[in-house]
Amino acid sequence: MKINNQSYTALSMLSGQHDNVSIFLWLKGWLRSANFTPPKVVISDQSLALMSALVQSFTQYNFFEKYLNICFSIFKEKNNSEQKIPTCFIRNDVSNFVHLVSQWQPLKTSKYPRTKQLFCRAMCLLISCKNMDEAKKKILEAIFVIAFIKYDGPCINTSNNDDDRDVQTESAFAQSKKKLQSLITLTSSTVDDIINNFNKYDCEILESYYEEIHVVNVNVTSFKH
Repeated sequence: MKINNQSYTALSMLSGQHDNVSIFLWLKGWLRSANFTPPKVVISDQSLALMSALVQSFTQYNFFEKYLNICFSIFKEKNNSEQKIPTCFIRNDVSNFVHLVSQWQPLKTSKYPRTKQLFCRAMCLLISCKNMDEAKKKILEAIFVIAFIKYDGPCINTSNNDDDRDVQTESAFAQSKKKLQSLITLTSSTVDDIINNFNKYDCEILESYYEEIHVVNVNVTSFKH
């Protein structure tokens, strides 16, 4: 509930059952009991059960996978049919997403703190991408190279010349690492910057569409309207 630009918890789901069906039934009952209009924007954590229930409750789609496919096709600009645009935009909370990335086991157990920083910031770059080409060619490729190559440092090529000098070349790991570091530096994409930008985006939505849009923050245990 929003009063004087402040959000207050209107109702809480006090239940030990947090499966898809239970959350869906609770949400539908919540809408009916208070005669609420289904929201146009929902900010959620990454619980699959919760996101699936939100899709069934607030959009015209009955399956989470269908919702994702429609959103992906719109993102790729292959299908601009307004009839298929979801009636509710479900967005993952950015700070929650970044926290989950930081908890990936390889990052938690890494001996080098800068490894976690690099991957968290690289994932933040993905969040801020405007198109698939930018994501795949500039960021995802570099992330996968760094993640799967075991060795860092230059490549040493043994020379067949008479002077017997070895030739050092930059490895794919080093090139990808420099590419990501350069992108992070150029876009000033620190974790806080990304989170603040999305929070600002939410405020802009509220200001622009205050009379016709409903924004709901949800997690598994509480709902705000």
